[in-house]
Amino acid sequence: MFTHFGGFESTQIFGTGQDVLSTTRHVELWREDLRRLIGAGVRHLRYSIPWHRIEKDCGTYDWGWIDGPLHFMEANGLEPIADPLHHTSFPVWLKEGFLNPEFPERYEEFVRRVCERYPFIRRYTVFNEPLATTLFCSYTGMWYPHYCSHRHFVQMALQCARAICRTCRALRQKSPDVEFVRVETANIITVWTGSQPAGCDSPTRGAFC
Repeated sequence: MFTHFGGFESTQIFGTGQDVLSTTRHVELWREDLRRLIGAGVRHLRYSIPWHRIEKDCGTYDWGWIDGPLHFMEANGLEPIADPLHHTSFPVWLKEGFLNPEFPERYEEFVRRVCERYPFIRRYTVFNEPLATTLFCSYTGMWYPHYCSHRHFVQMALQCARAICRTCRALRQKSPDVEFVRVETANIITVWTGSQPAGCDSPTRGAFC
């Protein structure tokens, strides 16, 4: 489907006030970065529409930065796959992240507004790597909110599934021809026989590589 494919890392480094869009200076250099893709003959790319930057206050949307690169893409024939949620790139006001009971509804509303504002976008990755993200946030304790139990994993997986289903349905209603590009990691699972980390309640915990 895609002869060549581009993309830019964007993840919010939760709790630092930084994201990879800023640490790589793409926030400043987006025009030059996109021109380099065009010069290399790349027309398709995954592109973050960073929820954590746009809805810094619940219900208030600032499209000031993202308008620039997306309008540039539209004018220059680039075809983005919109990536509105890359790992823990949710707003800081969403306490507990994916476990917040309002997460599915708030995320659906954000993506619906993205669709209305940028109708030229035909493809979406609604949730980047949901399995890996959910595991790291709820089961290994690596990412915010740093839980480490079967119970939190199941709760978070269900929340993320609800958010994906609601958001896909809303996009289909707005744009019947929308295409979904699913992205997930390939995992090798091995039994871990060492001592379990502090705070983990699972005696059968595995190591995910």
